[in-house]
Amino acid sequence: MMKAVPSAIILFLLFLALPLPLLADPYSDIDKTVKVGIFPFEPMNFIDEDGRAAGLYPDLLREMSREEPWGFVFVPGSWAEGLERLQTEEIDLMISVAYSEERDEILDFNTVSVIELWSQVFTRPEEQSININDLAGQRVAIMAKDINGQHYIDTAAELGIESIIVEYPTHSDVFEAVRKGEVLAGVAPQHFGLRHAEQYDLIPSSILFSPFSIYFAAKEGKMADVLRHIDYHLIEWKEQKDSFYYRTLNFWMTGKELRLVVIPPWLIAALAVLFIMAVLFFLFVIVLRHQVNLRTGELIIQKRQYESLVKYASTIILRLNSSGEVITVNRYGEEFFSLKQGQLKGRNPVGTIFSEECGLSERLKKNSDNFVDRLILQEGRDSFIQWNLKYIRDDSLNLKETLCIGTDITERLDIEKNLKETNEQLEEMVYIASHDLQVPLVSMNGYAGELLENYGDRFDEEGLFCLERLQVNSMRMQKLVHSLLDLSRLNTEKKNISRFSLNELIGKIENDMAILLEQEKVKIHCGSLPVISADRARIEGVFRNLILNAVMYEGKNVDISALENRVLIKDDGLGIPSSQLEKIFKPGERLKMNNSEGVGMGLTFSKKVIAQHGGTISADSAGEGRGSTFTIEFPAAVLSGDDHD
Repeated sequence: MMKAVPSAIILFLLFLALPLPLLADPYSDIDKTVKVGIFPFEPMNFIDEDGRAAGLYPDLLREMSREEPWGFVFVPGSWAEGLERLQTEEIDLMISVAYSEERDEILDFNTVSVIELWSQVFTRPEEQSININDLAGQRVAIMAKDINGQHYIDTAAELGIESIIVEYPTHSDVFEAVRKGEVLAGVAPQHFGLRHAEQYDLIPSSILFSPFSIYFAAKEGKMADVLRHIDYHLIEWKEQKDSFYYRTLNFWMTGKELRLVVIPPWLIAALAVLFIMAVLFFLFVIVLRHQVNLRTGELIIQKRQYESLVKYASTIILRLNSSGEVITVNRYGEEFFSLKQGQLKGRNPVGTIFSEECGLSERLKKNSDNFVDRLILQEGRDSFIQWNLKYIRDDSLNLKETLCIGTDITERLDIEKNLKETNEQLEEMVYIASHDLQVPLVSMNGYAGELLENYGDRFDEEGLFCLERLQVNSMRMQKLVHSLLDLSRLNTEKKNISRFSLNELIGKIENDMAILLEQEKVKIHCGSLPVISADRARIEGVFRNLILNAVMYEGKNVDISALENRVLIKDDGLGIPSSQLEKIFKPGERLKMNNSEGVGMGLTFSKKVIAQHGGTISADSAGEGRGSTFTIEFPAAVLSGDDHD
């Protein structure tokens, strides 16, 4: 025991003699809390309805923090605000940052990309055949300081196309501007656009360009250890097929609807088909990501400089001279048709790029601007190409060149066909299931009533309560089944169009509901309404639902008026919270502000009926207790001019 003492003393002295840098905290230059800038970029990063940072990036950072001595605090703002805060050191880290040489001068990036994305142009449905040449001289919206917008500007410049660029704070603002017609088109990341285009009544165009990777970034010279450790985690995760990275990526890229919707049992069979399609799509995404990774690696080696759109576009780009002979075919086109470089130069493309049946020569003579061509490729598979032709003329208006832009729409046509078949099957299943449920529900209600009327004195208080609830719930289910059948019939039965007066229709509804209106002391005030051409029974169902909603939610005065092509139904009832204005049109959604016993299908039915007539219906309210206003907007085809009652 005594001999051990000198050894311990020697070890202690050696420990004191160690250089101070070896004992220093490796994270001494880092605050234990890293402030991270977050901006709206769903599903990569966004602030959810509960005010919490959500998305792929926040989940990855939270998982990393479990093994690191530092934690993360998310600071919300716009993309441009985040970049400014990074430079003023109000925050330490930015997420979802694409690399560019300009940014590389002021920012440090981690090495391993989080995900690869594409840029795409989105527009309104009436502009579905738009190509990049059509954007010359047109207003195009981009997000301020967004790499997607910069890629569009660079790509257009390489093609000699100059658009009027309009900047907006967020991608959502970009889409809203396109929807309102402030601009012709908007640029956004493909994954964001495909997720939100329908919300703004937009469609993706065939203009897809510039794949890019997104990273973590910090101010130059700052947070080097954090960026290095982020790379350690990403490298480790990407080497494991079932790692937290791939599970989280799958979760966020699957789509919000698939994460939140509870699937009813009677839809399992149909959703199984959709699930298989989703798996196939996910496999396609993996293959595409692999190809993008390979391409990205090549671009990084070449100083991250992309070559021109004509060379790397994911569409076929072909230039023909005035005689219809090939001048150039871009790289994508040569690969798609298995051509050797320069193989078709100076030759007629019919039989190789265009089918014999398409009549290219006649189309060029007639100045046709777009058509779909069917080709059988060398491997024997059918391929459908959508061609957009742009004619380039000299000062004398003589044809000089023809620019042909082709997009392979084979897969899109297959998906559209499968979706149509699936929707038809779902509608048939809803009708059959709803129809078959009516008889047992009527029987259940009848038996419950029989027990209450003839044997009620044999039950105790709890038994009577159970029977009463059985009767109430069976009646509610009957209402729901009837609503489902009504919805199903909207798609299976043709509209019976006739010309009728809305004033006369409202009078009939008021007469039918006279007892209820008198009991609830509700007054209906109806102004001069138009005469319309529509399905009278369905339109009657819409107005009946809206008036009944006003009564159910304690409205005492219902004002119905017309303004140009709109009909307004206004009440002084309980009102609608702003957070519920969009949800109330979804199936099964209803306001739980009183004891009304609706099933939440009336507004769903109304919205579908109005949509079938080419119109829209929307709700507005100043808030709880301040009434509601429903606005129905009819198209010109439904209105019959100035003929009013």
